[in-house]
Amino acid sequence: MGSYRNALAYFSKALAYRPKDTELLNNIGVCHCKLQEHKRALQYFEKALRYDPRSPVLWNNKGYCLVCLRCNDGACAAYQKALDVSEREDAHLLGNAASVLMRAGKYRDAMYYFDRALQLTPLDPLLLNNVAVYLAIRGNYDSAIKCCSQALALEPENPTFLCNKGMLLIEMGKSDEADLYLREALDRDRTNAAAWMGLAVIYLSKGSNAEALDCFNRSLGLE
Repeated sequence: MGSYRNALAYFSKALAYRPKDTELLNNIGVCHCKLQEHKRALQYFEKALRYDPRSPVLWNNKGYCLVCLRCNDGACAAYQKALDVSEREDAHLLGNAASVLMRAGKYRDAMYYFDRALQLTPLDPLLLNNVAVYLAIRGNYDSAIKCCSQALALEPENPTFLCNKGMLLIEMGKSDEADLYLREALDRDRTNAAAWMGLAVIYLSKGSNAEALDCFNRSLGLE
């Protein structure tokens, strides 16, 4: 129901009776993550791992916390451990590992894991979007657009995917087409800072400085 603070209170009371219960420790960690308390969450995931070091779920959650804390090397190690202890290949774990490797600048390793994940779930829209981001970073915009378009075909109203395609089109010099995607993204989510920033770039390229400034302010939450 989204009441994470209340859930946390109940899980904590239960933990007093079962202090080594890894499921409770994990649930408390998840609640702290939802509350953006990642350092606190990490403590619970690490405690749970002392009792169950072969849980891919716990290693994955630890990796997520470390990503949020900008500890990319630690996150890479945690996701790799999750893959090592998992009994079968998991596209979600592979995608997480690929994404953090990309953040760490380890592009060849990232693509290896993206490829493995896509072999398992070729129609996963989030995975396709992440591959598009990877390809864009590498400057392969044509392939990135194809991946982004595939993601949008599966989730045509996703504001993140719409925004990403718009930003890619800007990089390719297709501002008019990009404008349509960015505005559609904002129709779905008026708080999408990246979409406002993209529109600002388009306005600047056309010499419309007042409109660009307005979009920049909106991207910062200043209206």
